[in-house]
Amino acid sequence: MTDIYVHRKSKTAPLRILSSFSLIWALLLEHLPSASRTEDHTNTDLTTIRNMTGFIQQNYAFRISLKEIAAAGSVGISKCCKLFSRYFSQSPNLYLNQYRLNKSALLLRETDMTITEIALSTGFGSASYYAESFRKWAGMSPGEFRKAR
Repeated sequence: MTDIYVHRKSKTAPLRILSSFSLIWALLLEHLPSASRTEDHTNTDLTTIRNMTGFIQQNYAFRISLKEIAAAGSVGISKCCKLFSRYFSQSPNLYLNQYRLNKSALLLRETDMTITEIALSTGFGSASYYAESFRKWAGMSPGEFRKAR
């Protein structure tokens, strides 16, 4: 997992661990063979969560509403939240933000894009909100993270 940065002895370690598990689930769901799905309840839920996470992964750079995430899985908002809670132990919005943060960390390491360009290209509304979110997630600013690469 090259998208994940782990900073030891950090107060945000539980968030990054949860983020790591979210990415693992997303990868597992992404590679779930379609032929192995049956119509039972569990597999239907897995298909639904796969569709919703796929929607997030394809559209994370844009403004995404909870209603749109739920619609991608053909479920209501309540069912959407219950499925994310069951499979990821977090809300769809938290999953989305952590996915964006992981993508931004990759861009910080692998490109020379400015922090503002990275913030906007990963779906954050402003560079200041991005920097605040990144600091909470990684325990350092995006600039400090980039220098540490």
